[in-house]
Amino acid sequence: MKDTKTGRFVTVKGVGALAGSGFKVRSGVDLTKPIAKQAFKDPAPRSTVGRGTPKRA
Repeated sequence: MKDTKTGRFVTVKGVGALAGSGFKVRSGVDLTKPIAKQAFKDPAPRSTVGRGTPKRA
């Protein structure tokens, strides 16, 4: 990919480049859209299953 500011070519890693690295992408993040814009949106709703009041015995 060519950097429009410098005119230099930059290597862009593709799908699977971070496989096995432990890096987790939050569900709902679309890697084909600007990531920073998505990151500053409200966080994805999280499940509350298993949290809160303990189960009765």
